[in-house]
Parts: sequence; C-alpha cells; structure tokens
Amino acid sequence: MPDAITHLAVGFIASDLRGYDKAVFLLGSMLPDAKVLSSLLAPFLADQARYALFYAFDAPVVSIPLALVVSSLFRDRMKVFVYMLYAILLHLGLDLLQYKFGGGVALFYPASPARFSAGLFWQDSWIPTVVAVMAVVILVWYRQAHGQPGAGGRLGRLC
Repeated sequence: MPDAITHLAVGFIASDLRGYDKAVFLLGSMLPDAKVLSSLLAPFLADQARYALFYAFDAPVVSIPLALVVSSLFRDRMKVFVYMLYAILLHLGLDLLQYKFGGGVALFYPASPARFSAGLFWQDSWIPTVVAVMAVVILVWYRQAHGQPGAGGRLGRLC
C-alpha cells in the first residue's frame, strides 16, 4: 500500500476540493488499512485464518461493512457512510496504482482470489508520498493566500 501519509494527504486533498468533512473522510481513507489491527489477533489464529483475515481487509467486502459499522456511531449516519465509501474507493484506487509484491489488490475477495495492480510504482516508493504532501502544502498555502477556508468539519460528532 502507499503509506499512511500518502493516503491521508490524498484524502485531505479530495475532501478539501469536494467540500467533504475532513475528519470523516480521513478516517474512511484509513479503514482499509485496519488490517494492521488484525495483527493483534495473529498469535491466537492458525496460519490460514491469519492470512485470510489479513487478506480480506484490502477487499471492499470487509472495508465497506466496516464503514457501515463506524458510520452508525455518528449522528448523520448516511452522509458519513457515503463519505467513508468515497474515501475507501480512493484508498483502493491508490493501492491499485502500485506494483504489489503479493500481486495486487483482491477487489472481489472472497468470490475471486484474483488480484489487480497497475504497477505504476513500487510499494516502498517515496515519490507518491512527496507528491501528495507537496500538493497538500500548495493547497493549504493557496487557501490561506486567497482567504478561502476550505471544507469544514461538522459531521465528526458522535451520537
């Protein structure tokens, strides 16, 4: 995956340009990487179960229901879910651009084990991170120079 900084930077840019709630969108842009949390269960699972759990988080079949659960904690559930859905799709799109060591992203897991990848850059490449962070700096500078505040954050309140 592109690192977390790249996902957050691209999520910030997308949420700012589209006028989405930044906190919710950034949370959604990190949901497919919640697989890191599954590593906490790793010592208690067999190898095959551990692989299946880790493998599933990159797929929409796990990320989208996870967004549904997380969005149920907010007041405006449907709008939060839609923002998180957009952010998840953006995350998976970024993951699809890279050359994956494991063969790509399993978009249709568990129905199909096929993995997809565009192979535009390596998984550990720093170029996408630098480009994304520079774009955030330019966007913030432009907003401040022209007195435009950017997108607000009103949805980020829990029930």
